[in-house]
Amino acid sequence: MTPRLPLLVCLLAAVFVGCGVGRPPAATPVGVTFPPAAPTVKPVDGDAVIAGLKEALGPDSPQRLKATAEVRVDRGSIKVVMDGDFQGNEMDATMKIQSGGRQISFDIIAADGKAYVKQAGGKWAKSPEKVPADGSGPFGDMRKAELTFGGPSKTGKGLYTIVWKNPTDAARALNGTIITGFKVKSSLMNFEVTSAGVPYTATYQLKGTAKFEGKSTAITVTGYYQFFRIHEPLVFESPLR
Repeated sequence: MTPRLPLLVCLLAAVFVGCGVGRPPAATPVGVTFPPAAPTVKPVDGDAVIAGLKEALGPDSPQRLKATAEVRVDRGSIKVVMDGDFQGNEMDATMKIQSGGRQISFDIIAADGKAYVKQAGGKWAKSPEKVPADGSGPFGDMRKAELTFGGPSKTGKGLYTIVWKNPTDAARALNGTIITGFKVKSSLMNFEVTSAGVPYTATYQLKGTAKFEGKSTAITVTGYYQFFRIHEPLVFESPLR
């Protein structure tokens, strides 16, 4: 199997132990420093919280994402784990795919408008996948996202909920890797954020059809994201020099 670049926003993104290019030591787990302890949840401006999330996941904001996803095809399932750094339409990540006791992994770098992949033990090569357009973040162009403020989260952590129906880029982390021709029938993503819109975690579910091992089949994807703050701009470079 020849891996191809998973371009988020997605999913998995949902999922991400990158190969280190452009990865500064300044990443701080949001779950450790945010949100501050709060005995009660104060009223906030929902529109302002949504604006904060769009900025946090926008093209100028570096992010470290860790995601896991379960992909159910036919009667079996596949686990996908991704860990990486993202800024705009560039990224440095590692993806692992586990199924039936087997695992494959590969590194992914997107830099300067080009994408590169390297399977474990192999060599870097250019990927045929296209890098998302300028202005995109890890989940696509959030400026166009139709988000709904859901009020205080039920977690009791002083967080708030933002709902994203039909996230259009949610399949990028999978399409072109283990499945092809993914057509989304329904999708839903729920973010938990601070009062400033800083993302803490997210869950998502996708349903659709795709080709798996050459056959058209129904696909269901459920996943979980963790967000980590990076305080300095990232620099991504081509691994081919």
